[in-house]
Amino acid sequence: RAFADWLSRNNPGKRFRLATEAEWEYAARDRGLVKTFGVGGSLDQVGWYVKNSPRRTSPVGGKQSGELGIADLHGNVWEWVGDYYDWRYYGRSARENPTGPAQGLFRTMRGGGWNSFAWNCRAAKRDRALASHRDTNLGFRLVYTEGK
Repeated sequence: RAFADWLSRNNPGKRFRLATEAEWEYAARDRGLVKTFGVGGSLDQVGWYVKNSPRRTSPVGGKQSGELGIADLHGNVWEWVGDYYDWRYYGRSARENPTGPAQGLFRTMRGGGWNSFAWNCRAAKRDRALASHRDTNLGFRLVYTEGK
C-alpha cells in the first residue's frame, strides 16, 4: 500500500492501489465466469506452480493470459489484495463490488505461488497473513486508474 501511495503521489493525475479481493477474483475467473484457472481451465497453461516451475519466480507473461489480458494470476507468486481477511467474506459481503472488512488482523492473499500445489492456485483459493509477512513467493499487483 505504501508503494502504491508513493507511486500515486509521484505521478500526478494517476492513482495506483492494490486490487480488491473481488476485482482479483473477477480477473482470475476471466470476467467472473465459473472457471477454476481462467483461460480454458488448465493450470499448466496459465501458471507456474510446484509441478512446472523452475523453483523460483518466473518473469511475468511466460504463460497464457486471460480474456482481460492479465497474466500470472494463478501461481508464480501469491498476491496481496487490498482487503482485510474475513473467513466469512462471501457470506457477509455486498453482492456487487464488495471491498471486504474495514479492519482486521490479517490481510488477504490470492493466487498461489511457484511452490504451491495446484489446489492452492485455484481462483477460489484464499489465504491470509499478517501485513508484516515476507516470503519469496509473495508479491503484489497494482491497479491503475486515471484521476483521483
